[in-house]
Amino acid sequence: MWHDFLHSFVPSAPAWHGRIRTMQHCAPILADIAKRSPLPLVPVHTWILPAQAGWQFVEQNQLGWAIDTGVEDEIIRREFLRHPLPEPVRAELRTFLLNRLPGLLLVDAVFKGEDMGLSPYPHLFPRKYVIDPNSSLVERLRVLEQNIKELMSMVFFAETRKCLSGILLPLEDWMVSISVAEVGTARRGSFYYPDMTAVVWSGGGGAPRGLLVPGWWEPMHPHFPTPATFTPGGPIGPGPANLLGLETKMGLERMQLIPRHLAKTHGTMNLTTVSEEQEVTGANGASSRSSTALVAGESSPLSDLAAELIGTLTDELEIPLGLQLLVQPDVASGKSCAALLSVRPYTPSTLRRPIRPPITGLLEKVLDGCPSRGEGSAFARYVLLLERAPEAGSLAGLTHTLRALEGMGESALILSREPLPDALWEQVQSRAVVAVCAPGGEDRELRPELLHFSCDLSAVRRDHLSPSLTPLTFSDGLPWHTVPKPIRMSVEDGVGAAWL
Repeated sequence: MWHDFLHSFVPSAPAWHGRIRTMQHCAPILADIAKRSPLPLVPVHTWILPAQAGWQFVEQNQLGWAIDTGVEDEIIRREFLRHPLPEPVRAELRTFLLNRLPGLLLVDAVFKGEDMGLSPYPHLFPRKYVIDPNSSLVERLRVLEQNIKELMSMVFFAETRKCLSGILLPLEDWMVSISVAEVGTARRGSFYYPDMTAVVWSGGGGAPRGLLVPGWWEPMHPHFPTPATFTPGGPIGPGPANLLGLETKMGLERMQLIPRHLAKTHGTMNLTTVSEEQEVTGANGASSRSSTALVAGESSPLSDLAAELIGTLTDELEIPLGLQLLVQPDVASGKSCAALLSVRPYTPSTLRRPIRPPITGLLEKVLDGCPSRGEGSAFARYVLLLERAPEAGSLAGLTHTLRALEGMGESALILSREPLPDALWEQVQSRAVVAVCAPGGEDRELRPELLHFSCDLSAVRRDHLSPSLTPLTFSDGLPWHTVPKPIRMSVEDGVGAAWL
């Protein structure tokens, strides 16, 4: 089963990259873990359209002008959607659709640099939840093809071009592969959703960490619930009472927050993570929530499986990894199983030891010799520039943004002109915040891994930093920016430095 779950829409081109190549490499290890796992571990069958098919599409339809033009993103998207994919690819898509029942597909862009420590901003290629409709083959093909071409068009959007140019990636590596995953999630009323989604990261020298929510994992969604945090191998506490479900009505899909009482009407109760004392038992002594046995108590099968997966795979590949698991009933047996959706290399946001700037004239120093607190190193691609203290009404939005960054495995640097006000103190404790550059205020207890550069914005080399910054629009309305390559920061013996 673990040796035949990856397939190609172009049989003559099986060379894959990014997290697909990582998953392919891990398949024998995963097969061995699955044999002894108390919670059934299954692969998600995935079909790949390799990057060369994307370039063929661009060449066939004379769309090369999109690479270096100032044309608006919407025009590029419209032109990509107007042209057909190469006929051999369309033929493979038809065969794929003929051999499956209509239902949910997850369509993702796979970037070539993912398995080499490079990645675009997570928001550039949002995952597409595609309902393969119960309709004619012509309509099914149209829906899937349009979604594939829309992800391809995003390669040439203005912000994507700036990001890929900023990480100095050769043009031939810009095109993404497209993965089409058959997740086997059952329809529940007018919704599709798994019981739970768990995301786990290697510890980067420390303990691995995990986050768990009921429903889909979409951190950027404005109503993404607060995940339950856990250490893989340890207990999992109570989680949110709401979940994100994919609603399908009249051919339209949208992600919507579902309260638990509504979710019960869809025939399931295994939606919230529960602690042992919350377990509900029936007259026969069995739990009325099938997922309770997976997460409750000191020995949680889901937590134990997450620990073995992240520990074994990290040791074998010798690089930090992140993985995503869907917990849902197996289509054939109806019993809960863990479906491994992805395994991908990632860069830890902090290190316990300081790192020194490389000896080269090419680096751009942002801070140098700054009085600092903390010890070690940090990497951040998201930057919050605070010329003044944020309004009280934006703090709830800031909390959500930081939760979203943590959920994507990203990290943030907060640059402030003034000492951090009391209202921000709770926010900077978020694990998404790896460093703060602000004038020293009242001494308080900081997280051990949080670096504090004791100076204000005037000490930052804005001439080096500003050309790399791309403004972002988050729902919190604050001045967020991102950089293609992470800002590297290091503090040792009370002195800090930061560079690009």
